[in-house]
Amino acid sequence: MPKRHIAVIGLGNFGAAVARTLARRGTQVLCVDRDMDKVQAIKDDVTHAVQADATDEQALRAVGMAEADAVVISLGQDIAMSLLAAMVVQELGVPHLVAKAVNPLHARLLSKLGVERVVFPEQDMGRRVADLLLAPRMVDHLELAEGFAIDEIVPPDHFVGRSIRELEVRSRYGVTIVAIRRLHDRPGTPEFQVNPDGDERIRRDDILVVIGATADLEKLR
Repeated sequence: MPKRHIAVIGLGNFGAAVARTLARRGTQVLCVDRDMDKVQAIKDDVTHAVQADATDEQALRAVGMAEADAVVISLGQDIAMSLLAAMVVQELGVPHLVAKAVNPLHARLLSKLGVERVVFPEQDMGRRVADLLLAPRMVDHLELAEGFAIDEIVPPDHFVGRSIRELEVRSRYGVTIVAIRRLHDRPGTPEFQVNPDGDERIRRDDILVVIGATADLEKLR
């Protein structure tokens, strides 16, 4: 399977974090920013980083933006620049476009331009922190769609030592354990079991990856 090629326009805190995370996971990453200092700061961490104007179609075409499988636009508070960049990237024919919005109006305008997904990083992180505070057993939370999510949780005490089959989490709670993350016998080496067998017994230091309706996940927590 060929590596994905993803471009990131705008290297503020959010854009740079996205670019570095993608690169660490083996993705070919092209970064573009008008600020040469930001380009220099990330050039050793990604496949290619260039100084360019995100609203200049010829410049983006020259650096290979049209060949990207997806583009992430993160241009801070500059709404006009963000909208123009989205228009240019659409003209280049990139199949998937994600953009950071700073307010609801910005989000609506991006959507009208055909942006596939609009994100509010600060709001999303705020909700996740609130979820973690309200559910101490939850390690992480990811919303999949309206009313559905994946949680990573510390197993309740009465789960420990019992098998997945014995726990009957699907019939009792309406959720499914899709994976178990645990420490391997070798210290510091994690073990990730996807679709664990029903006879697998839960250990106290396991992290359970559970999918289901948000309301059912809240009951389990």
